[in-house]
Amino acid sequence: MFEHRADYADPLQTVEEVYTDFGYPPRIAAFVRYMPSDDPDLGSRESNERRLHEKWKRYLEEASGEYTPST
Repeated sequence: MFEHRADYADPLQTVEEVYTDFGYPPRIAAFVRYMPSDDPDLGSRESNERRLHEKWKRYLEEASGEYTPST
């Protein structure tokens, strides 16, 4: 999903749906819009969502070693 996020009207909404579907995993909460955050407000929705996209990217980079592609 992350690599194709431009194909979604609201990719962070899709993250929220997956978060729900997978039983609210704590590792994903950091880049779910409606979850509380200790991060300061960056002054605009766009800036705050850009930060969530960066958190999503970091999560994927860190978690990538846990998964192997199916063949």
